[in-house]
Amino acid sequence: LDGLQEGYQWINYNINNKPSIALQHKVIWADKKRNVKFIFNRTFYVSQGHNSVQQAGIAVPTGDKSALLMFVSRTSTDAVSGFGGAAKRAMGSRLMGGKIAENMAAIRDTLTK
Repeated sequence: LDGLQEGYQWINYNINNKPSIALQHKVIWADKKRNVKFIFNRTFYVSQGHNSVQQAGIAVPTGDKSALLMFVSRTSTDAVSGFGGAAKRAMGSRLMGGKIAENMAAIRDTLTK
């Protein structure tokens, strides 16, 4: 595909004040003719904190200084299994939902400048 970029890299995280390393696979595809960008990101072989993450996002301009943004994310972890797992997952979803909303607002603010 024209406009496709793909790569693997090792990334370092700080999870709960402990160093963690993961392999990241990132795919970015931009269609300049339609002015659309798609990003797919996944991390795996994570040393601690979670097992894997898969994320996808797309940005589609809808007019002057506006865009439609879509984002999905799936995290797999053994840390929230067993007793109390449902409560831990619900709490994690609320915490991450707020952070994702902040990131989307930052992108919106950048586009409307």
